[in-house]
Amino acid sequence: MKMALSPVQLRMRLESLARELYDYIRLQVFTTSPIAIAIDRKFKLPHLLHINKASRAAFARLYFSQTSFTFTSQTLLIKWMNTIDLHHVNAVSKVTLIAGPGSTVAPGIGGWNLFGSVQKREILLAVGMSWKDKLRVVDYKELSTSDSSCAAGRQAVIRSKE
Repeated sequence: MKMALSPVQLRMRLESLARELYDYIRLQVFTTSPIAIAIDRKFKLPHLLHINKASRAAFARLYFSQTSFTFTSQTLLIKWMNTIDLHHVNAVSKVTLIAGPGSTVAPGIGGWNLFGSVQKREILLAVGMSWKDKLRVVDYKELSTSDSSCAAGRQAVIRSKE
């Protein structure tokens, strides 16, 4: 039975390939289609973020820039944001916190607009201003069916009601 190659041996073999072939393999392995993910307690980051430093850097840039993350729990959102490496925060494109039925977030006195801005400020105080332009807090009733991140969020809210 043959032994598996070590990461160093595998890297050396890959780098000995013709540049076009090597680039094609990297493209196939380290690309991700734009997706929307509703984050819950069971969510785990993709395995490609756990391989090695070089692989993580290449994949993280694509993954975080092409994925919309949706939450229905402010506590979980803050916990998740605090686990993301600061190098990857710049790549994150969109994070949505949904308030409404099945969510741990609900509009308070003063109406939704006031609540949403207060909620966002509270989150940014907990995680840092680097998230400012990436985070939005929306009311469940305002979710657009054409927005894939909102569609994922709508499904998360529906699942949490069941």
